[in-house]
Amino acid sequence: MACSAILYPVIAFVFITRRNWIVGVSFFAFAVGLWVFIDKADLLRGEIPNRNARSFILFALVILPFAAVATGHERAQRLMKEELYQYIESTELPGEAASMSPTRLKFLGKAGDHFLFLQSDNHTVVVVRADAFPTLVLKTFRVTPPKPPS
Repeated sequence: MACSAILYPVIAFVFITRRNWIVGVSFFAFAVGLWVFIDKADLLRGEIPNRNARSFILFALVILPFAAVATGHERAQRLMKEELYQYIESTELPGEAASMSPTRLKFLGKAGDHFLFLQSDNHTVVVVRADAFPTLVLKTFRVTPPKPPS
């Protein structure tokens, strides 16, 4: 397996979990150990006879869930701390929902045929049918770190 295939997830985990790097490194070590164990046990030999393909697929199946959880956790933390998120103004909501008091609604994502938004209180989720929006225009909010004194 190429060095970059192992190096990329290491770099990703370090950057994704930079605030909790011990947790990130621990999860990564566990995932790599699990991958090595499964790979050496020759599981799926009958289904995927090519050793390199089998090793790559097992690596992806073991590493990707950890990477997804770490990425999702980091994005959720940034959204809750109001450091980085996408949003719409509540006045852009269709129908009755537009009558809400004007506020930014943080975009959480899409679930089926609905869009999910979080109100600024971080406690109320607004669910809107996706077909209610002719076009969904998301704006991005990002906290920029202060410049060091010169």
